[in-house]
Amino acid sequence: MVSQAQKNHHLRVLSEALKQAVRWQIIVRNPADAAEPPKPVRPKMRALDESETALLLAKAEGSPLYLLILLAVTCGQRRGELLGLRWKDIDLDKASLSVTQAIEQTRKYEGSHQATEVTKKYQNSSP
Repeated sequence: MVSQAQKNHHLRVLSEALKQAVRWQIIVRNPADAAEPPKPVRPKMRALDESETALLLAKAEGSPLYLLILLAVTCGQRRGELLGLRWKDIDLDKASLSVTQAIEQTRKYEGSHQATEVTKKYQNSSP
């Protein structure tokens, strides 16, 4: 079975090849321009239940990622928000955490990342 990503890739490759054929005047117009790319099928998201969360935390215990996983499952933070945390975002006296920036990948495969300001600040209190 061919995935949606593969179908889109094949359409892009075919379209570029036909575009070159138009430039070389082999064909008059690119028939791929009339094709509509398939709509992506987004998988339904499913949250972990209590026992799955407990198992995940137990398996992650001792791992360098344990605290990130704990924050993700208890505060619902996204990966970029977790990676954007700084010590100044944490108030141990108030047991609170402020999300003020997120890290996002700006160039695929080049390892370039940048911090972006989060427009809404979240305050998450520890239980």
